[in-house]
Order: sequence, then C-alpha cells, then structure tokens
Amino acid sequence: MTKILAAEKLLQPLDWSKLPTVRKNVDPKFTRTSDDPKNTYSVVKDWGTTGFMYRTDKIKERPTTWKEFVALAKKYSGKVTMVDSSPEVVGSMAVMLGYSYNTDNQKELDAVKKVLLDLKPHILALHSSNYDTLIARGKAWLGLGWNGDGLLLASKVPAQYVVAKEGGELWIDYYNIPVGAKNPDAAHAWMDFVYRPQINGLETSYTYYGSPLKRSLLKGTAAGKLLTDKVVFPPTSIVKRLELNQVTAKGTRLRERIWTEFKAS
Repeated sequence: MTKILAAEKLLQPLDWSKLPTVRKNVDPKFTRTSDDPKNTYSVVKDWGTTGFMYRTDKIKERPTTWKEFVALAKKYSGKVTMVDSSPEVVGSMAVMLGYSYNTDNQKELDAVKKVLLDLKPHILALHSSNYDTLIARGKAWLGLGWNGDGLLLASKVPAQYVVAKEGGELWIDYYNIPVGAKNPDAAHAWMDFVYRPQINGLETSYTYYGSPLKRSLLKGTAAGKLLTDKVVFPPTSIVKRLELNQVTAKGTRLRERIWTEFKAS
C-alpha cells in the first residue's frame, strides 16, 4: 500500500530531521526498501512471514509444505481458516505450484484458481482478525496466516507455526502520513518515540513480529528473549526462500477476480 498510495500522491513526504532516533536505530536493511527506494514516505513498523499454523493436539501429521497444508485442509474438512486477503492466499498457492509469489501470468493464476475453488468447500472461515481465535477455541485446527498470530496461538494451546518449504511471503508494515493529516508533527514524534529500543522491544514482545531496529539494540529489552526465536526473527536460510509482495497492477486485477470468484463459490 505504501507504493500504491505514493504513486497516487496520497502520502506526505517525511521530514527526516524530525526522526533522529529512527535514523540512528534502524537496521540498514529496512531502509530504501523496494516499496520506497528513497525513504521518502515511510518508516518500517515491523516485518514477518506468511505461513500456516495448526493444532498439534488435533492434527497427528507434522506438515512442512503448502502441498501438505492443502491435503490436510481436505482431510480435516471444515476445520480450516484463512486470512481474508487475496495476496497472501493466492500468492501462497502460487508458490505451492512452483510459481513466483508475485506471478501475473494468466495461465499460472488460472491454475491457482482451480486449486482454490477445489479447496473452498473445506474452508470454515475467511477472516483476518479472528482466524487464530477460531483455532485457539478448537473450532478450526489449521489456518493460513501470519507468524505473530501463530506464535501467540502457540502460547495459548498446543500449536505450531510453519514457513512452508516451498517458500512464501516476507512482508513489511510501514508507518505513513497521509496527505491532509492534521498533525504531521505528532506523527513524526510517534514514529521517533517507538524507535526507542525499550519501546520497540515492548511492541515486539506484544505482537511477536520482527523489529526493524538493529538487533543489538534489543538486547536487554522486553524483546530480548525473542531474539533467538525463529518464528519472530526467521534466519537467513528461511528468509532467502521468501518473496516480498511485488505484485503488478495486472497481477492485482487478475487476483482480485480470482478472489471474488473464490469467495462467492
């Protein structure tokens, strides 16, 4: 959305003179991202992965791939949830088929649509905010979603979060200031405040999503115990097989058509 909103001239350029803590503490790999190559409009909020989670006390199998996820979704029909978001679901199924997460090839996306329409009768719910709650309550046993939710789920019930072996999405959330914002000074002050190590460590310990700060600054903060957690901070061996969402305008149009048909089926 940062890239889209910037292209539509709906974001204010940031005043980096008001962000000294951000400039000092941000991990260099979270500057000049592909969404904002000149650091004009955004400050990274957090980052993570898209994968799947399952109840280890309900599902005897130990899936590690998207193909196994789909097979188990059919086996445990009616016990499966997914986030209500086309990029993650369509992209993940594309990766399962051996395509890029960002494919905009019509034939490849037609193959993805076939997989999804075949899977739809087995889906309990599509929801982006309570899919993990359904799993926690035992109404669902398996779900496609985000790593922070997966780790939070595992803190409540026997559960496991998985980054599929085929690959998937590495996502980044951003802070932006929209055109017309009434108090951009306060927005800058907030971004600079949350880049203090102690504050950012608190956020990481609450959300279970990766911090954009230099890792060394998080030692001794509330996030310290999570620095070795491979769900919160996936190692390079996992990150290298993931893709950032770089879907083209053409790809977005095709995916939204698939998503509309999938949800209506």
